[in-house]
Amino acid sequence: MLWRKKIKIFSALVLLIAILFSNQAVLTVFAQDGDDGSEDGGSEGEELVDGDSDGDGSGDDVGDSDDVFVLGGIKPEGVLNSESVYVVNTDTRIPVYAKNETKKMVPASTAKIMTALITLEKVKNLDERLTVASVCLDEFHSGDPNKTDVATAGTVFAQDNLSYRDCLYGLMLYSGCETANILAYNVGGGDMEEFYAMMNARAAEIGCVNSNFANAHGLYQPDNWSCAYDMYLIAQYAIDNFPLFSEIVRKSEYMMPPIPAEPEGYVIDNRNMLLRGDPKNPYYYEFATGIKTGSIDYFYDRDSTVGWKRSEGGTACLVSSATRDEYSYIVVTMGAPYYYHVTYIDEAGNNLKALHNAYLDHQMLYRWAFSTFAYRRVLPANEPVGSVKVAEGQDASEINIFPKMEADFWTLLPKTLDIESAILYIIDAEEETTAPVGKGDVFGSIELKLANKSLGKWQLVTQSGVERSQAAERIEKVNNVLGQWWFKPLVALLALLIITLIVLNSLRRVQRERKKKRHNKRIRR
Repeated sequence: MLWRKKIKIFSALVLLIAILFSNQAVLTVFAQDGDDGSEDGGSEGEELVDGDSDGDGSGDDVGDSDDVFVLGGIKPEGVLNSESVYVVNTDTRIPVYAKNETKKMVPASTAKIMTALITLEKVKNLDERLTVASVCLDEFHSGDPNKTDVATAGTVFAQDNLSYRDCLYGLMLYSGCETANILAYNVGGGDMEEFYAMMNARAAEIGCVNSNFANAHGLYQPDNWSCAYDMYLIAQYAIDNFPLFSEIVRKSEYMMPPIPAEPEGYVIDNRNMLLRGDPKNPYYYEFATGIKTGSIDYFYDRDSTVGWKRSEGGTACLVSSATRDEYSYIVVTMGAPYYYHVTYIDEAGNNLKALHNAYLDHQMLYRWAFSTFAYRRVLPANEPVGSVKVAEGQDASEINIFPKMEADFWTLLPKTLDIESAILYIIDAEEETTAPVGKGDVFGSIELKLANKSLGKWQLVTQSGVERSQAAERIEKVNNVLGQWWFKPLVALLALLIITLIVLNSLRRVQRERKKKRHNKRIRR
């Protein structure tokens, strides 16, 4: 009988060890589940692409081609005279019209915007007087017809009492070519070539794609060029970084220092006809705020046989800005034909012939832009754009997903554009997932496109969570136990013990039966 007791003790010890080894996993499978207090596992994702917060999106549309880009497809009415055009809403940095915007063009005096920018950037004391060296004036008497007599045709006096501030006003209001050279000479440390290098270096740094400045005034020479897109970047950079620039270019006049003929000083007027409020001026635009004119009546190139040869006609450029209500724009036009469209005589009787049709282009483009475009909401932040099916969720079989943004997305669009039909909403999201789902979990992205141009791209996230159901939790715990490495050996051991106990019990019954039969035989005897 001793061996039976040993087997029972051994079996009990094995069962106890198995229970302890399982770390109560088997017992917890069948325990009642309460609130497990688990935290959501989601982490807040980042926006893939901010809606061109510049929101400007201009890089996609830059191209040297004759193709015309119009935001929303609603073109301005009328004929543009300029060969190259770029129109940008400066509040959003969104271009609304582009035509040959990176084509190489003669900048004429619009190049003086870059001259002013470099001066404002490099000079700390604008009231400091500067040096007027003879080299600043030499090229205007060199025999080059592109530059001869320019200093007397439309600039200020090269006097010796000028400050940097005076030259900036003379440069930007009265388009002084000699003041451009005086600034280049002084800011360049006596080396105008060094100043040109500064111009080109800054142009490259702010993203210009097709510019080479070979002088500071913009007069024609073969290696001096820019484009409408670059002139926008330069003007926008100056406005963004130098408040004085905006103050200068919108001023109607400026008092220059005295000269012998004008001991009290003399007044220079802004030559930008968009800003002149004379009722007789057909080019005045009441909402204009700047910026710079540029025109050349004829180009001259050297010919090996006849010397200087004049072209058939020159060019007119204009960089302007305007603000109306809550909207602001910059318009850049280059390559308008240079000719006298209208003869304009001011109130004093001065014959100021209108130089070109670029003013007409700007008036027409501003009227079109201000009447056509408005800020419109195209993607709400707190409205779901779809849902994801959730398996094993507690009281929820799906969860909504939202664009990850702090506020509704508004952008500049034509007022009459049907947003739902014109804008393509591209959603790339998961169709289903398994609970738990955390608040802020990422399930894909949404991109908005207008005429194949991306307006923005955002991650799609949850704004709430879904807990896992209690039944799913129990099943998972059971499956976790079943998947442990020790589970199968334990089951085998338990099965062996059960079989052993069954065998032992069977043996005991047999033993009892035999014992009982022997006992009965003794009694019968």
